[in-house]
Amino acid sequence: MEAIHKPLAGQRFALVGGSGFIGLALAQRLKSQGAECLLIDPCEPAFKTGCTWVSVPSDRKAWSEVLNPVDVCIYLQCSTLPKSSFHNPMLELQGNERPLLELLPLLLENQIKLVYFSSGGAIYGEIERGQADEDQPLKPISPYGVGKKNAEAWVDWFCLQGLSALVIRPSTVYGLGQGERSTQGVVLAMLHSAKRRQSFGLQGGGEQIKDFLFLDDLVDFVELALEKKLQGIYNVSSGEAVSLKTVLELVEKNTGIPLKIHDHPLHPSDVRRMSLNSRKAKGVGWKAKTTLEEGVKMLWKGILERD
Repeated sequence: MEAIHKPLAGQRFALVGGSGFIGLALAQRLKSQGAECLLIDPCEPAFKTGCTWVSVPSDRKAWSEVLNPVDVCIYLQCSTLPKSSFHNPMLELQGNERPLLELLPLLLENQIKLVYFSSGGAIYGEIERGQADEDQPLKPISPYGVGKKNAEAWVDWFCLQGLSALVIRPSTVYGLGQGERSTQGVVLAMLHSAKRRQSFGLQGGGEQIKDFLFLDDLVDFVELALEKKLQGIYNVSSGEAVSLKTVLELVEKNTGIPLKIHDHPLHPSDVRRMSLNSRKAKGVGWKAKTTLEEGVKMLWKGILERD
């Protein structure tokens, strides 16, 4: 029998912020491909992945020891949300930009490739019409988005010095393992509200438009990007921008449970419309496979099976 070719087998990955739901899904995929993974996160993973976990190193020497040897650093760490830093922008500088800036010289020095997770939902700002591509001017409306824009600028500067980097701008990612906070995981939050027969706080009357990307589809892109050794900036989105009202309708349809809604006003950090163009990602052989309705069905099944 012919051996299955695994291009990532034997490669060593450090996932900074790897205990989150995206990081754990990535770690599991990479492990299945024969790669070695190190999870670097202040929080211990919620379940065992077969990867080594360490807390965030305290200084440059400790970082150097942890990163030796590593081939690729996947940077997912983020300590804020668009709302949490809105009235205290310094949180972005202290909690997100500074830690990244302290790590970048080490990656350059040790010739470690960077995969940086930015934000497709916050970095562009309001997308009034059409879809934003990677060349669209960045006009974030929140400190969180400004922080991501600044972080990308620092990554770009280090690339001029010789760093190899891939920047991923994902749309609104959802999937099992995500927290139930409606500020970030609105699809999962609606499903949990349905299961518990609880009311749900819908922001802005449900008119907010988002592009929802299923977790497995994002992981597919990262795997492909690593295999192809991609560099530069890539939007990763489903191309299926819908209103929160539509999400609500899909949840009610697929659970058979009507949700009682109470309306919440939009926060100033909330983008009213977000729709991304993933033509560049499709050009390298990727496309989202999971429709929003299929994703809702899979999440609902997973919730019922897990509980």
